[in-house]
Amino acid sequence: MIDKFEEHDGPVRGVDFHRSQPLFVSGGDDYRIKVWNYQSKRCLFNLLGHLDYIRTVQFHVVTLSPIWLYHAFFRRILGF
Repeated sequence: MIDKFEEHDGPVRGVDFHRSQPLFVSGGDDYRIKVWNYQSKRCLFNLLGHLDYIRTVQFHVVTLSPIWLYHAFFRRILGF
C-alpha cells in the first residue's frame, strides 16, 4: 500500500486518476463523489445529492477546457 485516503462512509466502488493533474476521484456506497489531490492528500470537492450508490466515476479531459467528471448511474456530467 502506498497511501490511504479515508473519508468515505462505506465501500468505494469507483476510482479514476486524472491523466495530467495530481487528482483522483472516488465514489462509493455513501452516495458521495470526492475529488482528491493526491500530492496534498486532501479532499478538494465533496459532491453530494446523489440518491443511490456511486458505481463508477471517470474524468473526461478535453484540451483547453475545464475538468469534467462523469458518473454513470444517472449519466450526470459535472464541470469544475
